[in-house]
Amino acid sequence: MEPISPAHMHVLRHALGVKRYRCHTVQTPSGPRGFRWSKSYRNHFEAGDKDAETCARLAELGLMDAKGNWYWVTERGKVVATEGMRWGRKWGYEL
Repeated sequence: MEPISPAHMHVLRHALGVKRYRCHTVQTPSGPRGFRWSKSYRNHFEAGDKDAETCARLAELGLMDAKGNWYWVTERGKVVATEGMRWGRKWGYEL
């Protein structure tokens, strides 16, 4: 599969409703800081004019499905969108 652009990844994650936030409880060599991701709370996206092309491309790649201008992330898309994420809770979340 071809690499996913940052714009495509943003749309996938936005459709899932996951957000990145700064977390000061993560210990790093230079001190406590880092980022965590919030739990997914939706799986849909209504594509407007500027996002329709991006969503159509993601649907071609099998990462989203569509009905009209509504898109939702497939199981394969969820794996791609959440790869490498550190969740806000230590034990993680299920999508």
